Amino acid sequence: METHIEGTYKLTGTNQDATGASYSGFLHLNQTHPHRVNAEWVINGSQTLKGSGFFHDNTLVINFYYEGEAEHEGKLFKGIVVYHFNETLHTLKGFWSEKHGDLDYLGFENCEKLKDDASIFKLKTLN
Repeated sequence: METHIEGTYKLTGTNQDATGASYSGFLHLNQTHPHRVNAEWVINGSQTLKGSGFFHDNTLVINFYYEGEAEHEGKLFKGIVVYHFNETLHTLKGFWSEKHGDLDYLGFENCEKLKDDASIFKLKTLN
């Protein structure tokens, strides 16, 4: 079965902590092989995360990383996110956790695929 999950997705999420603070941004998936992807997130217009993972039976698993900011500058944060696509592969729901997050909680994300003519660069100001 051929799948086309590559593209840019508008996302909303909540953090992995007691506050569950919300955030928004974009997720861009680049399909490198039939079951492999590279990912890049732009959160709240300024924070960038990168990762790679694999896709099978409407499930996408990505190991991600990002560099800390402010008092965490120079620290590398790592985690994993698991997404489940709907049948059309246009929306996905996920949950995530990172090593230095509050281990009593999970983070959550909902994503919707943008049309092919929509650009992450045009929509960056929506954050």
